[in-house]
Amino acid sequence: MQIMIRLLILVVFTSSGLVLSGGNQKAAIVERLSSKNPSDKVSLKLAPSKDRYIHAEPVPIRLLLSNDSPGNIEWRGTFKLGKDLKITTRNSDGDEVRWDSKKYVRYLVMPSTTNHKPGDSVEQEMLLSGEQYKILFPRPGRYNLQVDFQYELGQRLEQTVVSSNSIQIDITEPKGLDRDAYNFINGPLQAARISSDIGQRAERMQEFLSQYSASVYSQYIEFELAQLRLALGDSESAYRSLCRVASGPDFYYSRGTLDKLAELEAKQLPNNRLPAELQREPCPALRRQTR
Repeated sequence: MQIMIRLLILVVFTSSGLVLSGGNQKAAIVERLSSKNPSDKVSLKLAPSKDRYIHAEPVPIRLLLSNDSPGNIEWRGTFKLGKDLKITTRNSDGDEVRWDSKKYVRYLVMPSTTNHKPGDSVEQEMLLSGEQYKILFPRPGRYNLQVDFQYELGQRLEQTVVSSNSIQIDITEPKGLDRDAYNFINGPLQAARISSDIGQRAERMQEFLSQYSASVYSQYIEFELAQLRLALGDSESAYRSLCRVASGPDFYYSRGTLDKLAELEAKQLPNNRLPAELQREPCPALRRQTR
């Protein structure tokens, strides 16, 4: 039996990409914890969506926690962004940095107790971005990435740490259009982000998309713009933004985007009716999904 858990976190872009809403922005603390890996009990497998990213392009990863033992295993922990999940990167010079959730995230999900039968697994997808990204991938280069999950095992709640396999990720310098887009994010868009004027932020995002829609950052910017437009009460524009996101390549927020599109249509937005133009030509991506 496999259980899928997908984290959909409200995010905003910073000079390095996306940042978790509610993130406690502190300096990175370099640390190394001793751990043991009880491979005869559970295993933790880590896989990236791809192995090469442009600097500041968010990095999705997938974690699979499996019971490889012949018997039931009862464990208690938070197998998501919380105090029990730690992410480590090592660059080509051997420098090591660890991102510890409890140091950077204000809201922590309370641990739960899970009973896994032999062969059971829990799968989670998460996005490395914003503060995480700046800490784990401070500059372009080659990195080895590994995840540790700390949990309490059995009725005696024995403290146990399982370590994932190590994966290699290359972070490359942005070039051409992506370099111009990166500079815009660090310049005009960043200036708008520190402003309390949400409308101005939305305008800068739209300006970014009008110039850099073909960049690797555009889907994340468009997704964020849709959230801002919803906050501003412009549901029709939000619908159009989400439709463009859903019609593009598959990415981390694709499933959530389709769900939000369906929700907007169910509410017949705006003003209790779907606009005539959208009635004639609803989002193609949503139509394909619902056939």
